[in-house]
Amino acid sequence: MSFLRRYAELRRQKGSIMCISLDVKRKGESRREYVERLEQLVKRTAPYAVAFKVNENYTRHLSIEDHQEMTQLCRSLGTLTIYDCKLSDITSTVTTGIGIVKDMGYDGLTVNPIFGNLYQMTDAAHGLGLAVFSVTLPSSPESIRLFKLNINGRRLFEILAEDARASRTDGLVVSATETASADDISTIRNAVGEEPVILFPGIGAQSGDLEKAIVYGGWNVLLNVGRSIVESPEPEKAAAEYRGTLTDAWIRINAAQEMLNTPGVYRYSPDKPFVLSSGKESDYYVDVRALYSYPEPRGRIAELMLVKISLEGNVDADKVATTETAGIPIASIVADRLCKGLVYVRHKEKGYGTGKRVEGVVQHGESIICIDDLTTTGETAEACVRAVSELGGKVLTYYVVFDREEGAAERLRSVGVRLCYLANTSTLRGLMRKKTLKGIDDRKTYM
Repeated sequence: MSFLRRYAELRRQKGSIMCISLDVKRKGESRREYVERLEQLVKRTAPYAVAFKVNENYTRHLSIEDHQEMTQLCRSLGTLTIYDCKLSDITSTVTTGIGIVKDMGYDGLTVNPIFGNLYQMTDAAHGLGLAVFSVTLPSSPESIRLFKLNINGRRLFEILAEDARASRTDGLVVSATETASADDISTIRNAVGEEPVILFPGIGAQSGDLEKAIVYGGWNVLLNVGRSIVESPEPEKAAAEYRGTLTDAWIRINAAQEMLNTPGVYRYSPDKPFVLSSGKESDYYVDVRALYSYPEPRGRIAELMLVKISLEGNVDADKVATTETAGIPIASIVADRLCKGLVYVRHKEKGYGTGKRVEGVVQHGESIICIDDLTTTGETAEACVRAVSELGGKVLTYYVVFDREEGAAERLRSVGVRLCYLANTSTLRGLMRKKTLKGIDDRKTYM
């Protein structure tokens, strides 16, 4: 299985886009004691991470067997491993080094492409089943002097990004700090295409900008946190908090971008307000159903919902519930991917047959997650919760693609249910104000 596919599966399973750097300084202990300290960190933080990155400069004193022990532990705990060695030399030499990294048990490694043989390095690594992350724009301030050199009208990092695409590398290392601007990151992503994973160091102690990384880094990103977790007195708590912050931002921003970039979803009309189902008027309208007409946005919204459910720890719910009719498509897709039963609540009892309001079967005591397209005041959502509860189901959380922030959270809280959204009004308007989405102009009507 490719690195990208494993990354995507772990992202969904763990509700995480976080890589943890095991940049741990020695404290005078023996090699064995140092390895045991690393292993304890891995055991305590693995539930929250997609990958661990091990820097060669911190672990140069370890044996191949030590590394094998570490990588086997990480694999058993469901995480990928990246050896951060920034390998670089003539092809015959680096091929030997890549073989050693394979023997150490890592899933991938970082390489320095400056020798110009990135294609050969990637080809050798792929032949051994290893992923390659090409250092394209580092986070060290000193690197700007070289990586942003203008060479015949192009900066060096642009040339390296183009080499990465031509070489079919699995990922790139790009700074999340001020050394890489939003335009720099966007240029790199456009150069390599959508598939490669961009690994962003600098989050946490180095104060990297996570929203800049997510907005411009694209769909496949790994946000790297090191010292803020490994030097914390409670690393598992720090890891859990960072996972929540990073993943929530990734979900929120990507959901908003899908809505703003998909025709017919977001519409703005200050001169002729829209009338909402609640009877209120609004200068904007969000039609989540328009997403379903486009396979890629539809798939991404479903994926974001699955990651959100994993982040909230609700993948083991017994069933999925929704409301007619707008909630049925997204709830059906998610229920199918989770292999869960689906029920839906009618606006009123049907006037024929059994006269039921809840279609499907809810057993007494079953745990239920509700998945819907949108909430405004929360009246429909509350009715859904009450209908399911009356049949004996216990609603854990109410998930929506979009929340208009007009009272739904408070209304659901009054019946003991928490509202979770992929994006909300603040996210949409915040992105447009910052002009972070190319082509978005909040003066226009989006049809």
